[in-house]
This record gives sequence, structure tokens and C-alpha cells, in this order.
Amino acid sequence: KKTESLLLKMRVLLWAAFALTAGAYVTPPGRLLRSGVRSATNAKISSLPSSRLGVLRNTAIQSRSERLSSVCNARMAAGSSGPKTLFDKIWNDHVVDEQPDGTTLLYIDRHLVHEVTSPQAFEGLRTAGRKARRPECTLATVDHNVPTTDRSKFESVETFIKEVESQTQVLALEDNVKEFGLAYLGMDDKRQGIVHIIGPENGFT
Repeated sequence: KKTESLLLKMRVLLWAAFALTAGAYVTPPGRLLRSGVRSATNAKISSLPSSRLGVLRNTAIQSRSERLSSVCNARMAAGSSGPKTLFDKIWNDHVVDEQPDGTTLLYIDRHLVHEVTSPQAFEGLRTAGRKARRPECTLATVDHNVPTTDRSKFESVETFIKEVESQTQVLALEDNVKEFGLAYLGMDDKRQGIVHIIGPENGFT
């Protein structure tokens, strides 16, 4: 019974994958349409040449795209008059500027920083002679270049990380957070972890 149940689930998943690939809504086998309609529909689809199936697929994708476009246009036209979703409310509260074509500049109120892509940002601030605007809204940690080996005897980054490039990136972040006065969860901090996890884990986001 477990095997049969698993096979049925696999069939439904495969059918769903096919439906998404084809760009159309297709009824899974064994579900709904229990009359002869399902078999008749499947027979019609099976009898179509591959070129025709391609046209159907493109038409479905185009139709779906047009529906999405019309929904977006309606939301933009409604402006502040219509009801708003939670997403709308958060988005609108953070809009700094919006262009006529819909391109929007958003205010980001929390920055989570790690050692791989932050050097460019810090160098940009340094070159422009700027400070971090709101240091209290930035939280940095190392995670991409941290070895997964036992850290109970950790003494320093230099002695613990043997790979030179990884060591360089971690040390660069440590120097940058000191220079710009940012909160940092380093390798000797028990709160250090994956950059996407430490925010909610520590009540920062």
C-alpha cells in the first residue's frame, strides 16, 4: 500500500510538472473528471502533431502573461483606493521613488552582511568618503568561508582557516566592521551562523 501510494504521488507530481512545462492547467490523472471527458481530452491531446502542441503551449504562456500584465496594470491604476495585501502595505511603506514605468527605489531597513560580497560595498563607501548611514541597522557575520570542522580549540582566523583566499575574505570583513562600527558575529561568537538565519534567530529581522 505504501508503494502504491508513493507511485500515485509520483504520478501526480510528474503530471503537475508536465502541466507547468506545457504552460496549461491540466487535470491530474485519477482526480476530478471521472467521466469519459478526461480520456476524451487526453485522446485529443495525444492526437495533435508536435508543431500544434508547440503552438498551444506558446498560446497558453502568452495568455498567462497577458493575464498577469492586466492584473499588474489594474493594481497600479487602483493606487491607494483599493484594498491592499500585506505585501502591498510593506512595499508602499518603503517606497522612496517610483518612475512612470513602475521602476521603484525601495528603502531597505535591515542589512545582513557577509564576507564574500561586502568588500565591494565597503570600498565604495571608502572611496566616496562616506560612513555607514545607520550602523545599528546592519548586522555582519562570516559563513561562506567558515570551515565546518570542530571549533572548540579556535584561537584566531589566521590559525584556523588554512585556505588563503577564505582567510583573506574573513579578515577583510573583520577589518571593515571595525572601521565602520558595525555589529559583527565572528567565528568566536556562539551566535555566528548562516547569514540568512542569524537575522530572525537573534531578533534582528
